[in-house]
Amino acid sequence: MNLNELQLKTRVRSSWQALDIGVLMARRWYRPLLLAWMLPALLLYGLLNLVLYDSPAWAMLGLWWCKPLLDRLPLLMLSRYIFNERPTGLFNWRSLLRLYRFDMLAALLWRRADMRRSFNLAVTVLEQQKGAARAKRCAALNPGCGRAASWLTLVMVHLELLVPISIVLALVAFAGSYIDIDPDLFLSVDAGVYAHLSNLGMLLGMSLVAPFYLGCGFSLYLNRRIELEAWDLELLFRESHRRRSDVDTGIEAGVEAGVEAKSAEQAEAKNSAKPAASDSANVLGLALAAWVGLGLLSPLAATPAEASVYSTEAAGAEQAREEIRQILETPPFVIEKQVEEWEWKDKPTEVPEPESLEGWEWLADLARWMDQMNLGWLFQLVEVLLWAALGLLLFLLTRALVKHLKAYNGPEYKPPQPVAGPRVIMGMEISADSLPEDMDAAITRAFEQGDMRLAVSLIYRHILHLLVDARRVPLESWYTELECAAAVRSRAELNVDSRFDELTRLWLRLAYAHQAPDRQQAERLYRELREVLAV
Repeated sequence: MNLNELQLKTRVRSSWQALDIGVLMARRWYRPLLLAWMLPALLLYGLLNLVLYDSPAWAMLGLWWCKPLLDRLPLLMLSRYIFNERPTGLFNWRSLLRLYRFDMLAALLWRRADMRRSFNLAVTVLEQQKGAARAKRCAALNPGCGRAASWLTLVMVHLELLVPISIVLALVAFAGSYIDIDPDLFLSVDAGVYAHLSNLGMLLGMSLVAPFYLGCGFSLYLNRRIELEAWDLELLFRESHRRRSDVDTGIEAGVEAGVEAKSAEQAEAKNSAKPAASDSANVLGLALAAWVGLGLLSPLAATPAEASVYSTEAAGAEQAREEIRQILETPPFVIEKQVEEWEWKDKPTEVPEPESLEGWEWLADLARWMDQMNLGWLFQLVEVLLWAALGLLLFLLTRALVKHLKAYNGPEYKPPQPVAGPRVIMGMEISADSLPEDMDAAITRAFEQGDMRLAVSLIYRHILHLLVDARRVPLESWYTELECAAAVRSRAELNVDSRFDELTRLWLRLAYAHQAPDRQQAERLYRELREVLAV
């Protein structure tokens, strides 16, 4: 892909401008794109007819279902044309087989109803993406252009349907006066000549619309690539680099030209003494040639005899044209008639006799009976009932709306759910289940047994439990002792002052420095902190 050969101006456009560019691209290379779509479609339709000749509707359905595969070759050719390349090597059977076989099942099954097929097709055909990689790539490209691609598919489907309908209407309009053509025959699903002609009309509509459909989708794809990958900036940098290279080359060429000019001036100074007779002769010769040429190109004056003949013939032709114009403006060539209402082109001269009413006598009797009866009151009653029903419906809707507005007080307030605190901090269990039920007795027993580490750890764990579960201090399981102390200091409403910091230092000296704490100090801190933190 050579961006320097891109056949359109690289700038970011809106999606609708990109669609206009796609139409211009399709018009420029319309014939090869049309043939690249129509020829494989005709071949496929022929094969389907060999199998389903008695069911032309199923054959047409099969062709329509394979459209995602038929779109691939024109798109590949268009991608070569837009970068000024010839689509060589695409028309051998191996390349075509590889092109149509790639990700074929997904294109014909779960992605067949993709409204953005023309836009996403380039990801499959040109980028060779499939599966999760294709889905991720399409998700990155779709914002900004996906809606326009969906509208493109919707519009093009209607154009495909309008082409065969227009053909049928044109046949009826132009040949209906000479040939009895029933338009319903083209809509028949039964096997027959008309059904196959209808299928060919549908195939023609698909073929005529396909280049514009693919061109617009590919233009949207290019526009999105330009926006995401900044092709315009890349080309601008390349052009700036090329100009700088040209300036450097020009400077070198200017130096060489100056040297050559200096040597030429020296040679001219040596030959300046020669006579200039030859130059004067050349100037006189050119002047004479110009004078002769102007004389030959000047128009020859006509003789008086020829001028009189020309004027007589012109007067006769003008008189003849005036007579012909007068004749054409009079009946029977012109019949003026003022018509103010629609009328048939060929009015029937005789009123056709009504068809037989055999089996429908009851309907005729009912019509005669209703004609004899005066049912105006019934119609008026029905009208009154309809208006009453409409009024009742409006009343019910208004009442429901007013009731809903009265009951609506804004979005329902939901109190924040309590977030469960950590159960383990720094490897220490702080949940209520992991602590003794009688904390005072457990702490006293540990001190009396001389197990200072167990006693202080029970105090520290219990205070952490009160901070997390009772006071909802946002502690995390990975916090260190100093981070826990900082979190407690940030909550001034706890009124712990510096007592938790003192307990933290007491625990750190014991846990890491193995310094035995003062029992009275530990018990005092435990008692004061428990009184402050307990709810």
